[in-house]
Amino acid sequence: MNRHLIVQRLKEFCQRRWQTKVLSLVFAIIVFYAIRSIISAQHTFTVPVIPRSLPGAGVTVIAAEPSEVQVTLRGSHAQLNAIRPESLRVEAYTRRTPSQTGTSRARLRLIRPDNDFNVRVLEISPARATLTYDAIGDVTMDVAPPELIGQPLSGVAEVEWVHTQVTVRGSMTRLTELKKRNFALQTEPVTVSGTTRDFVKRVRILLPKDIGQAQTTPEEIEVRVRNTLK
Repeated sequence: MNRHLIVQRLKEFCQRRWQTKVLSLVFAIIVFYAIRSIISAQHTFTVPVIPRSLPGAGVTVIAAEPSEVQVTLRGSHAQLNAIRPESLRVEAYTRRTPSQTGTSRARLRLIRPDNDFNVRVLEISPARATLTYDAIGDVTMDVAPPELIGQPLSGVAEVEWVHTQVTVRGSMTRLTELKKRNFALQTEPVTVSGTTRDFVKRVRILLPKDIGQAQTTPEEIEVRVRNTLK
């Protein structure tokens, strides 16, 4: 069978009952999207914005506006129901090196919590955030004694405390303000419920929420709790 005959027969096939064929195609498309709407769904989550500082730029992010965005995801009902909302994060990033102070517009993208996260990101609203930058530096700050929670089984629990300081690396404006106010950093509380003797515990140093991106050195300190019998 030559090529001309094949083309002719194909043309005749397409011309026969073409209305029926078009209607069948339209019906198939409608059925496809109807089935898709049944087996898939979409859900909108409120997700915090995590700003990212450019390495080696000598600056740090002290605020992101907005601090939360709406993220709309599409997937199966099972996939959406399996998502833990607290595991979702949106990263704000920019390729432009900012000056030591000021603001910059940043793109937003969803940080996928694991490799099995197969849902589709439909929208992040708003799609950009404004990052506020400040010069980065190191400030030495005092640490307050940890709070004791509970009651020992016998005696009285007290923290054996000596003056403790750590180095905080972050926004020089925010850290300088805290230093002027003689602000002391807090630590994780220590539970003494049911204790009967002295013990030593390592606790993490907590930073104020409005300080921006910062890090302490060291990140943990050793605390000695003494049990005194009365």
